[in-house]
Amino acid sequence: MGRLRTLSRRAVRLLATFMAAWAVASASGTTAQARPLTIAVGSDVTSLDPHFHNTAINHATGDHIYEPLTFQDAQGQVIPNLARSFKLIDDQTWEFELHPNVTFHDGTPLDPEDVAFTIARIPQVKGPSSYTHFIESVVGMERLSATTFRLKTRTPDPFLPFNLAGAKILSRTIHADSQAPDFNSGKLAIGTGPYRFASYARGDRLALKRNDAWWGNRDPKTAQPWTDVTIRVISSDASRMAALLAGEIDLADRVPPDDLPAIRTNQALALFSIRGHQVSYLFPDSTRDGPLPQTFDKKTGQPLATNPLRDRRVREALSLAINRRAISDTIMNGGAFPAEQMVAPGAIGRDDTLPDLPFDPARARALLAEAGYADGWRWTIVAPNGLFSGDAKIAQAMAQMFARVGIETRLETMVNAMFIPKINAREHPMFYMSYLSSTSVTVLRSVWVTKGSGPGNGVANRMNYSNPALDQVFLSGVTRMDDALRARELAQAMRLGIEDLATIPVVFAGYNWAARKDRVVIEPNVLGFTQAMLIKPAK
Repeated sequence: MGRLRTLSRRAVRLLATFMAAWAVASASGTTAQARPLTIAVGSDVTSLDPHFHNTAINHATGDHIYEPLTFQDAQGQVIPNLARSFKLIDDQTWEFELHPNVTFHDGTPLDPEDVAFTIARIPQVKGPSSYTHFIESVVGMERLSATTFRLKTRTPDPFLPFNLAGAKILSRTIHADSQAPDFNSGKLAIGTGPYRFASYARGDRLALKRNDAWWGNRDPKTAQPWTDVTIRVISSDASRMAALLAGEIDLADRVPPDDLPAIRTNQALALFSIRGHQVSYLFPDSTRDGPLPQTFDKKTGQPLATNPLRDRRVREALSLAINRRAISDTIMNGGAFPAEQMVAPGAIGRDDTLPDLPFDPARARALLAEAGYADGWRWTIVAPNGLFSGDAKIAQAMAQMFARVGIETRLETMVNAMFIPKINAREHPMFYMSYLSSTSVTVLRSVWVTKGSGPGNGVANRMNYSNPALDQVFLSGVTRMDDALRARELAQAMRLGIEDLATIPVVFAGYNWAARKDRVVIEPNVLGFTQAMLIKPAK
């Protein structure tokens, strides 16, 4: 009996050792699955400072390193993240509870004061486009414990949990007095996220290492299987697809429309697709009092004496000249969908009663004649090249469509680093751009609401559009805690802007990823994000 008990104790110790090893493997991904991951993306980040430049690629890439309190899942719905729960206390108070024992990559504990620091930092960062609208309603923070705090808002803000998904949390001790170059060098690229910064070469690649201390590794469902992640920047569509076919990478984003049929029939590859929440749009300079830049009379070659875009009939003519169905089905090979407003189906705050925007070149020419521009004009407009799928190709098609109604259009395309300063300076009469949002609140506040009318308002309103009626109904709607009334007012704001053609929606993005079938699978998401956290080993 004594020897039996001794053996039993040894067995118990062996079992305990085995279970401990199993727990460690589960927390960081099983050893059988753990391996490096290499993905290719079509555009590079403009900054690793998570509060410097509000773009989709910066959000998607930054989520590897930093984390917000809340997060948008693959369908665009808000879920807890660093905050494991949140609830409304009263119309102007939200309570959040952090996961316990969360640390930054250097071991610094996460504290509610870091949330207060982040909210205070965001408006102070002077970048190409601000993150202020994500936190603009917050006026105070009350700490209740080491993990629980309350945020007070200036007015009722039903969208605060949604907006906080755009505000990545930094440390008040690590990031005090931080500047953007310190993030790009890696010195301050320190967050709480699932991956740590390893190295970054602009225009080439970002290398990351798994954060084995990440709080999400406690759950096998979110534990990360990738020991190392390399995000290669391959802006050329052809080169990105060639790297995938050669097996140099595991997955590529932004499959070019022309390649979709071939990817679908390639037995070595898998295609993952979804209709996204990104809208592309034209932004006409309809508020400038004087002549438009780079806009000329076709007969004399002299600058056009007036701004034709101030006339709504002209803006409608531009919209009527665009064949959105042809762009979606032919130019994008089914990889895009005609847009009739500034948020896609499934997003919050849509006006689902708005009709499709028609294609009618004859009506477009008639409206131009009514407005006094029967002969049209000649101008140069600008579009990005590589910022979002098909951007330059779609813009070139629209330039040809405008020419068919008498507006001779020259197109300038350029990479994002050159494009953003150009449109910020209003050097062109119209630009082509995109916005990613799962709610009308974010895009309308940023793009349509009068710039400077309140904190966070008009941060992407680069043409200084202003519509007092729209401002009034929108600013009323965003503070309504009554769901039905809020939905009606937000839909009304959307209708007012579309009827005035504040911007001209073109298409909603379809997102497509191609992967080596025997290596990985990705969960398609409506934000179009290409992230290691969404990628799993193929079974």
